[in-house]
Amino acid sequence: MLLCWIAGSALLRAVSVLPVMMVAVIVGIEYYVFVTEHWLPAFQRAVGLFVLLRLVEIVCFHFFVGCMLIAYYKVVVTGYVTPAVVQRVNDAMHEALEEGGGKNAPVLMGCRRCKQLKPFRAHHCSFCNRCVLKMGTHATCQAQFRPCSFRTDWLPLSTCVGTDHHCPWVANCVGEGNYKFFFQFVVYGFLSLAMIVVALLGPFQTALSIDDAPRGTADFSALMVVGFVLGGALDVSLLGFILVHSYLLMHGTTTIECHEYGRSFPFSQGWQKNVSLVFGESTTDWLLPTSLKREKSYVLHPVELEHLTADRFLDDSSDQEDDNLL
Repeated sequence: MLLCWIAGSALLRAVSVLPVMMVAVIVGIEYYVFVTEHWLPAFQRAVGLFVLLRLVEIVCFHFFVGCMLIAYYKVVVTGYVTPAVVQRVNDAMHEALEEGGGKNAPVLMGCRRCKQLKPFRAHHCSFCNRCVLKMGTHATCQAQFRPCSFRTDWLPLSTCVGTDHHCPWVANCVGEGNYKFFFQFVVYGFLSLAMIVVALLGPFQTALSIDDAPRGTADFSALMVVGFVLGGALDVSLLGFILVHSYLLMHGTTTIECHEYGRSFPFSQGWQKNVSLVFGESTTDWLLPTSLKREKSYVLHPVELEHLTADRFLDDSSDQEDDNLL
C-alpha cells in the first residue's frame, strides 16, 4: 500500500510538470511570432524616427517578457510555510499573551495531514502535502467552526483540512510566499500578449479583407494566425485574473477567505497597507519581481490578537472535534 502511494505521488508530480512545460511552449511561440513575424520585418522597413520607435518597442517587449519569466519561475518554486515562519508566529503568540496577562500557553493550530504546526490563515494543500500561508487558490474546505467572542457570526478556527485545488499552471499553490510573483506574472504576461495582439491586429485585418486573393499571397502566415488567436484568448483570460486579484489585493483577502467570509474583510488594513504588505514599500519592489525582506519578528494582526485572547477560544480549544492541536 505504501509503495503504491509513493508511486502514485511520484506520478502526480511528474504529470504536474506538463502544464509548466505547456506554458513555456506558449511563451516560446508568442515570442517567436512577435520577433520574427512582426518586429524584424518592421525594423528592416523602418526609416528615420521609426527606427528609434522600433528599438523602444523591442526593449519594452523584452522587459515585459523578462519580468514575466522571472516572476513565473519564482511563483513555481516558492510558496510554502517554512519552520522559521511557524516559529515567528508561535513567538508572537507567546508575547501577545504575556503582554495581555494571559496565563494559558498559546494554542497554535496543527495540521493533521502534514503533522506540522500551522499558522493562522494557513491552508493545507493535499497535492503538495504541505501548508500554504494565505493560500489564494480556490478550495473546498471542511473547516471546523466555533463561535468567537469578537464576532457575532461564525469564524473558522482551524484551517483547510479537506480537499483543495492545486493550481496546475504553476505546479504550486498561490500563497503569501509567492502571491506577489503570481500577480506580477499575470500583469506582465498580459502586457506582453497585449503588445503581440496589437502588433498583429493590423496584418490580421488586412488578411481577412483580401477575400479574392490566392491562398498564400496575403502577408499573414499560419503561425501568425496561431499567435494572434492564442494570444488574444489568453490576454482576455489574464485581464480577468488581474481584475479579480486586484479586488482581493485591495481588500487584503484571498479567494478562500473571500469564500469563507463573503464581503466581510476582517484582515484588511486599508488598501495602501494591503498592497504594500504584498509588494513592499519601494517602487522597485512594485515593478520588479524582487524578493521582499521579511521582518524577523511576526506582527499579529488585530483580528489574530482578539482571536488568540478570546476567553471562549482558550476555554474551548481542547474540545476540538478534529485532533488538529499539537
